[in-house]
Amino acid sequence: WPNTIDKVYRSFYPACKQNKYDILNIHSIYNGRDVLTKYMHTDTYVIATLRHPMDLLLSGLNYYGYVNRLRIMGKTIEDYLDNPQFLVSDWSPMNSMSYEIGLKDFNIPSGLKKSSLESDLKYTEEVERFLNWTEDNVDFFMISEKFDESLILLKDRLGWRIEDMIYFSLNTAASPPERNNVDTDTLLIKTKEFSYIDYLLYERMKVKLDRMIEEKGDELEVEVSKLRSLNKEFSEFCLERVEVDSTLYGSVKILGNTLRHNRTDDRCCVETAIDEMVYLREIRKHMRLSCRTH
Repeated sequence: WPNTIDKVYRSFYPACKQNKYDILNIHSIYNGRDVLTKYMHTDTYVIATLRHPMDLLLSGLNYYGYVNRLRIMGKTIEDYLDNPQFLVSDWSPMNSMSYEIGLKDFNIPSGLKKSSLESDLKYTEEVERFLNWTEDNVDFFMISEKFDESLILLKDRLGWRIEDMIYFSLNTAASPPERNNVDTDTLLIKTKEFSYIDYLLYERMKVKLDRMIEEKGDELEVEVSKLRSLNKEFSEFCLERVEVDSTLYGSVKILGNTLRHNRTDDRCCVETAIDEMVYLREIRKHMRLSCRTH
């Protein structure tokens, strides 16, 4: 990041002439199915997760320590949304979800706000082209606020079992993010102006997910309840929740997991508690070996 898949792959994975990779685990910008299938199988199922733009903004500003910097400068989040240029950073929450999915390849200037987009037809048409492109190039959009429901629907599409969907939360804030004395209604208005394309993307895909949830009916509630029960059972058996400093910035407390002392001989528990970066390196190693031996 912030490079696209094709550029990042050259650094992390060698050319694989006789086979293709099964797993993509690099931080990059997605730039379409045609590019992805140069490195992965043609039947690769592309999944994206979207989060409400206001929640994403608050989470990011707190996690990266920007709320503290704003406070020191005598500024509020509202000030930042009106004029983000005064806070120099290597991360911007403006339309960040759309940017990660491929917005940079469309003719929409960086930093364009809602009022400018709506007043210029060429930008309105380009945004609609981007939204249609995402539907063609992403097979399934999960919604963070309906994560369990999304997992059950994803399970159905992949033909997996409910046991395959068990998960544990990592890097979640130990306490709600600070709002810097800005009320919710104001934040909603400001973030919609600030990240309008993200709002359009989020709202379109949420409507689609809600329709799927309605179609599955009562069966979905039963399966969600079962998944949550399995999550709780497995978590209590293997792990203890701990509060730690953010490993990246140390500015906020986050919740993590540590292996229970009496589960060190349980392979499943041990693998669950492995540090995420260590786990990613192991996957990369396995993929490279697979590429050389096929």
